[in-house]
Amino acid sequence: MPHVGDHPVDVEHGQRGLHAPSLAGQPHCPRPIIRHKRSATPAGTSADGWGEPVIVPGSMGAPSYLPHGLGSERALGSACHGAGRSVPRGAAARGSDAELDEFLREFRVVTPLNHRDPAVATRRDIIAAWRRDLKQEAPWAYKEVRPVVESLRTAGVAEPVVELRPILTVKG
Repeated sequence: MPHVGDHPVDVEHGQRGLHAPSLAGQPHCPRPIIRHKRSATPAGTSADGWGEPVIVPGSMGAPSYLPHGLGSERALGSACHGAGRSVPRGAAARGSDAELDEFLREFRVVTPLNHRDPAVATRRDIIAAWRRDLKQEAPWAYKEVRPVVESLRTAGVAEPVVELRPILTVKG
């Protein structure tokens, strides 16, 4: 866990922040620290020198990576947890039906809605909403994850251990 002076200042992914103990009187940090760690995951090292596992998910249909953290002080012992969106949700939802159909032919997506059920397939409103939701999470809505993982390696933040290739996605 990273420290400022003798005080730990790490926080797990998804937490909004941390009020660290006051560091008043210390020349490098005269005020309390609030650390916001959004869209990040711990990437420290353990006592045996092996880093914390870091999950860097790819988009639906794209590989994900499992590197181990290297405890980079510059990165505050953190790494990203994904590549991020390249297209806002609204724009992705208005994406190409042909692209979605091609993706669905090549890759299996499991959702609570069975779009092949005759009772559902005739409901254009339901199918349109289902397709809109899938487009928001489709591969073209996200940045490529490989360059992000390579940048973690190059920067000394995390070392890739394995690439995980999906065989299906469960959505919903």
